Amino acid sequence: MNGDAQASTRGRHVFIVVESGQASKGLDWTAIRQNIAATGGYLSLALIDGSRSNWIVRPVPTADQIPAQVSTVGAGTASPGVAAAIIDQLMEAQGLVPAIQTTEVRLYGAALAETELNDALSGEKTVQLRVFDKSALRTARSTYKPPAAAAQKPATGRAGRASSTQTAGKSAAASTSLPPAYYLRQQARKAPPSVGQATPQAPNPVRQAARPSPVPPTTAPIVTTPATVAASTPTAGIPQSTTAPSSREGFVARFKPMRRLFAGILAAMTVLLGVFPGYVWTNIWGYSYPRDAALIADVVSYAQSRAFGVALLFGALIALVGTRARWLTMLGFGYGLLSGVMPGVIPDFLVWPAPPIIAGVLMNTASFWGMWMAYAPVLYIGLGVAVISTVAKVLPETPQSVVAARARNRVSTRDWLGKRSLVDKFAISLLLWSAFTAVVPWLVGRFVLQDNILFSAGSGVFDTDAREFWAYALPLYVGGMAALFVLAGLAMVLQPWSGRKGAGIAGLFLVAAGLVAGHFGTTLWTSAEEGTAARLMSTAFPFDDQFLTCGHAEAVLTDDSGESWLYQVWTARIKGSDVGSRDCNRIQVYKGWQHMDTKDLPEGQVVTDGPDFVSGTTVADAVFQYVQSDGQTIQLPVNGQ
Repeated sequence: MNGDAQASTRGRHVFIVVESGQASKGLDWTAIRQNIAATGGYLSLALIDGSRSNWIVRPVPTADQIPAQVSTVGAGTASPGVAAAIIDQLMEAQGLVPAIQTTEVRLYGAALAETELNDALSGEKTVQLRVFDKSALRTARSTYKPPAAAAQKPATGRAGRASSTQTAGKSAAASTSLPPAYYLRQQARKAPPSVGQATPQAPNPVRQAARPSPVPPTTAPIVTTPATVAASTPTAGIPQSTTAPSSREGFVARFKPMRRLFAGILAAMTVLLGVFPGYVWTNIWGYSYPRDAALIADVVSYAQSRAFGVALLFGALIALVGTRARWLTMLGFGYGLLSGVMPGVIPDFLVWPAPPIIAGVLMNTASFWGMWMAYAPVLYIGLGVAVISTVAKVLPETPQSVVAARARNRVSTRDWLGKRSLVDKFAISLLLWSAFTAVVPWLVGRFVLQDNILFSAGSGVFDTDAREFWAYALPLYVGGMAALFVLAGLAMVLQPWSGRKGAGIAGLFLVAAGLVAGHFGTTLWTSAEEGTAARLMSTAFPFDDQFLTCGHAEAVLTDDSGESWLYQVWTARIKGSDVGSRDCNRIQVYKGWQHMDTKDLPEGQVVTDGPDFVSGTTVADAVFQYVQSDGQTIQLPVNGQ
């Protein structure tokens, strides 16, 4: 009923994909497992969940490792794009078990999944799709087509054994390609068709099967064993073999020192090429040609020469790592561009002067552009893109044995790390949302941390109204993010670690990052408090924002400790007095933002002129004065206040 009655050969992979619904009710895992154990194939199980397909049982080399019981409770409903996830698992399965030659996908699902898989696997001979509805095989909805004569009389004797061997040989020879079809078509354009493919002059499989130790023929390039077939598949880029690398894939062959040296030189050039447009477009506009032509060439070449040390180190990094990823070389170009805009981003210990020959080349190149200097960066950017692409092509390709090992390591690492729980996902989502919006961390910093847990008032801040919003926005944001890091990290650490070791380790990193961010936030807060303390000393108290005033005078005076303060004398009106509504009959003295003294005028008197600063440089000898309504001039010494 499940399609297990048909003959199976070693190398067949049965991949069961289950979607929630009535179609999955006919799945008999025990019967399928017993059949796979008897026929020597490989078995795996995945559950559909939206556009994803999650492993429940990965393919394993031996049947006794297949679990006896499985649960499909976690299956969900398919969403558009689920076929891509299933095909990715097919390639991952090939990396786990390179001996897989053919794959049979058994889908217990609805119309969307089967339609996408039919479209993706149409024309692919090594992959058969069987769609099951409950326990019934729906042939019309499957790419698998049963043979016309399903039951034939089995042959006997020598002819029977030869026929069986021939069938197995043909099956092995026909299974030298790997799903999915679109991936194979993509790879076919990259590799010559003749590389690693069987030829019509291949040896007769019957004769090979008759000998216990077949001798490779001299007229054919392949030997039809599962390991060789898997290694000679034309699908470059998919891990397929666990055999030892050949001599051509040894360390010396992979190292290719001249290629790496050439790639390192080109990578170093990308840094110098990036400096040119960054420096020119931010600094050249103050110069004029031809008067400053020599100066322009000199400063531009100096900026490039300043980055020579960084370029040298970056080239060495590319040569040693040997990665063909373009993003790393683009990072070098971007750093050069940034160092051209802000030369300070290059630490002083990395500023190594370029050799005279290279400095001369840079000088000659910069002076060549003349009046077209402002437009030359466009060419430099184009050269940078070309060099980045060249570096990726010059470096040697990674051998297939290394690719297979990396794929197995990634799978093993993912299995060990486990999955994230709902709490983990919520914590990470909250952190990302908070980091980008900045609202939640600022609110936490302002109303929870400020003058409370993390941030305390500075020694010179006696009036918190002097704090400016933007000066404290960054410290409050960093402090709020630090608190969220710690809380999210603790939420991830304090859960059971079974099946989610990766999330637990990430929680530890978040707690550590929160502590570091908290220290950085306190440093920013201290700097902002120092600025506020200086503002309280050097700026005038906003008296006129809160009270009626008829004018004021101010002067910078030095107190006994040698610090300079802005002293002010403000006029004000006593509340409820019998003077005019716009008249002032009180004097207020301020030291920065700190109130020092109050002096009320005699009954009926108001200030008619002043106040004014008369003389003095220190608090002890400074004098202010004002004129009352009776014509009397009053001098007001600060007198050390």
